[in-house]
Amino acid sequence: MQQTPAQSTDLPDNIVWMPQPGSQTLAYTCPHNELLYHGQRGASKTDMAVMDFAKDVGRGFGRHWHGIVFRESYKDLKDVIERSQEYYPLVFPGARYN
Repeated sequence: MQQTPAQSTDLPDNIVWMPQPGSQTLAYTCPHNELLYHGQRGASKTDMAVMDFAKDVGRGFGRHWHGIVFRESYKDLKDVIERSQEYYPLVFPGARYN
């Protein structure tokens, strides 16, 4: 079950997203810079990837902070764009898609 802002009404107002217990939490808290995260369809891998990138924004890298998400096909990147457009303005007020 994905946790989107509309579904997470029991969370405090300032929490936009939380990793689900299990593999998503393990992946989100992984101390390594690179991670291969695989799982079945609907396991919220995209949410974890988008928010894992966001957790390191503002930690001293400035405009040099970059990331990459690999997907099996180009059309699958639509999910990454949609999730980032949903979460990033909530996490980073004033953020815009470019």
